[in-house]
Amino acid sequence: MRNSIFIILCVLLFQFSCTKKIDTAENIIKYLKNESNGLIISDLQTNKISYTLMYRPTELIALHELKGIKDINKVVVDSVSTKYKPYQYYLLKIAFNNQDVLAGYSNAELSNELVFHLDRYVKLVTDKDTLNLLDYSCPRLYGMTKTTEFLLCFEDTQKSSNIRCLLIEPVANIINATRLCLKTSSIESAPKINLYKELNIID
Repeated sequence: MRNSIFIILCVLLFQFSCTKKIDTAENIIKYLKNESNGLIISDLQTNKISYTLMYRPTELIALHELKGIKDINKVVVDSVSTKYKPYQYYLLKIAFNNQDVLAGYSNAELSNELVFHLDRYVKLVTDKDTLNLLDYSCPRLYGMTKTTEFLLCFEDTQKSSNIRCLLIEPVANIINATRLCLKTSSIESAPKINLYKELNIID
């Protein structure tokens, strides 16, 4: 009898430990930026160009849109959340000598290719698939920040894989071939945001 109770308690404890935590957007961002959690990776190359790749949960993308909606309710939240579920997002930052790469390099070809044709140079590779870049955004801040930021969108195929690698091909003889990888297990164990709570909606 005692052995049965012990086994049941162990199973419950295991299930509880595997449950994804629900947290606030502020704490999620801190979690993402903490390198020990495996959701951000950086690479500094010999030509002084640095790359940083960070996973971006779909809840954060949905939250950004939801905060711009005046009449918000559970139906709207669920609708917007569902819209982003088929995709996976990553934030790519590129800098030259610790400044915005587009401002650091006064190169028309580089600027044109990165801003308008990034999909030609970037892919996401897993154990199972090679995924094309579906969409991306790149706000032009004209040297006001230390990096050029790209929000990247790929299909989420839901296929099991051990690793997800962003491959960047050479651009304008300035950007070198680069490979940035994150473990799928780190992505899947990331805490979730309770959007209802974040938007002060009674669940």
